[in-house]
This record gives sequence, C-alpha cells and structure tokens, in this order.
Amino acid sequence: MKSLTLIIALLCVTTITSFAQKGATSTSSIKIGMVDIPTVVKEMPEAVTAEKELMDRGSKFRDTLSLLQKQLTDRLEEYKKQEAMLNVQAKQEFQKELQSMQERGLRYQEEKFGVGGEVEKIRMKLMAPIQEKVQKAISMVASEEKLTFVFDKASQFVLYADDQYDLTYKVIDKIKRGLK
Repeated sequence: MKSLTLIIALLCVTTITSFAQKGATSTSSIKIGMVDIPTVVKEMPEAVTAEKELMDRGSKFRDTLSLLQKQLTDRLEEYKKQEAMLNVQAKQEFQKELQSMQERGLRYQEEKFGVGGEVEKIRMKLMAPIQEKVQKAISMVASEEKLTFVFDKASQFVLYADDQYDLTYKVIDKIKRGLK
C-alpha cells in the first residue's frame, strides 16, 4: 500500500503542476484542497479485490519459499547426522549442495519479493487502473471546486491543512457515482 500511496502522490504532483500552469495568474486567487488517498483507495471495491489477489499470489510465493527453506533445513540435518561418517570429498559435495540450495532460496526470494520483483510488478499492474480512476476523480473534483492545488493529506508534504479543504469524501463520492 505504501508504494501505491507514493505513486498516487506523484500523480497528484503532476496534477498540481498542470493546475498551476493553467490557472495561476497574478489576479487569480489560489485555492488549495487535500485528499487522503489511502482512505479513498480503501473505499474502492476494486482496490480491496486487487489487494486480496495480491495477497493470494504473495501467499503462493511464500509457500514455495517456505518449502525451499524446509528442504534446506532437512538436508542440513541429514548432513549433520552423516557428517562423522563422510569422507572429505563427500563432505565437500554435501556442503556444495547445501550452498546451492541456499543460493536458490535467496534467488527465489529476491525474484519474487525483492525490489522490482514479481510481487511488485503484480501490485503495479493491479493498481494502475485504480490509480488512474483516483487521479481522474481528483482532477474532476478539483476542477468543479476551482482548485489550484490538491495535496495528498496522507503524504509528508503537507505541514498543515484545515479540514474544510479536505476533498477525500467528495472524491470517494465521485468514484462511487461513476466518473461522469
């Protein structure tokens, strides 16, 4: 969810820039609004569905990783039991096999859960249409309210905001009623 918030915050900055370029003149007043994007996303059924799908897929990857770790642990226990009876060459082969199993597990973990890994790619794919919908709703509400800037209330960029400028529930309403 944190990466989703960051991506949506970046989209908001893009919107802010476009509003600033369109409407800010020396004679116009600046109107600012804010939206709590995580609250908006939590209210969207498609986001809940996407999060569940992501958790399901992630769970399958975790199960596979657990299996790889169990196989390594079992093989390590087997090695410890037989170590005294093995000659130097057999010990080296066993150790090489254990090291290979460990590397395979680490590689799998990085491929699935690391930066740019499969879980992150799935998250991006699932959340892209949701992000677009939220961005469109924010743009529409901002236009209707004649706002110059809209900030994400949840981000660390807003130091102070009066609740009267909170557009979160207007954005949720816009999404629930359909983007028209």
